[in-house]
Amino acid sequence: MKNIFKGYGLALLAALCVTACTRPDPQLGRADPRVVGTWRLVERRIPRDSLILVRSIPATPPQTITFTNEGTLMTQGDELEYYNSSRFYRIDTTVLGEQQMGFVINNLSPVFYQRLRFRGDTLVLFPSCELDCSLSFLRSR
Repeated sequence: MKNIFKGYGLALLAALCVTACTRPDPQLGRADPRVVGTWRLVERRIPRDSLILVRSIPATPPQTITFTNEGTLMTQGDELEYYNSSRFYRIDTTVLGEQQMGFVINNLSPVFYQRLRFRGDTLVLFPSCELDCSLSFLRSR
């Protein structure tokens, strides 16, 4: 009888460990109609020493990022390799009222954020860097 209770106790302990150690799926937030679609990278601002280098990105080969209504994203092109590991996105607002886009790799990794701004049909992302850097995307579809 002791062995049965010992066996049930171990099974219960194992079940508690498994459920206590799992994290819920990330909250992807609501898809924003201003973002959903495919965007082509057209310009990149990169800090070099104390200057900002502005580089135009040619249309071919395509450098695109696609945001879906389901909160997923897909990238194409070497210029956007930084975003390849991200599978999901979400848009949040900071305490100061600025919009930011959160990129989610999986439910075990923290969300990494970049400031976000719209200028007509242009989406501008501001990665974290020491000086003013940005990626400008033009809506392609």
